Amino acid sequence: MRSLVLFLPIALMGCTAGSEGDSGHTADLPSISDVEASLSEAVPTVITVTWSTDEDVSGMVEYGANGSLDHQTPLTESGTDHELLLLGMTADTEVSYRVVLESDAGTVEGDVQTVTTGTMPL
Repeated sequence: MRSLVLFLPIALMGCTAGSEGDSGHTADLPSISDVEASLSEAVPTVITVTWSTDEDVSGMVEYGANGSLDHQTPLTESGTDHELLLLGMTADTEVSYRVVLESDAGTVEGDVQTVTTGTMPL
């Protein structure tokens, strides 16, 4: 079951990071897989980010325009399939994002990826 959270951008303040790397996976930490971002056909500045984990954990997305990761979403509910919407982005903008998991074993940071928002219809 996917959890869906809607949100607007908030400034990233005081965030601490744990493990780094391609998905931050070790034997004790959960792993991130199947990360995908897609644009809404109706509103091409709305980005849907989905991912899976190998155990029940909460996650969020850190993101920002033009290489910045200065915003974050609220945490998803604990589960293995996750979905978040990134709202409030501007048209024709490269958005960097990464999935971050929070578990009892620690924090796992996924790879930074990018997606470009579309042009708003006239």
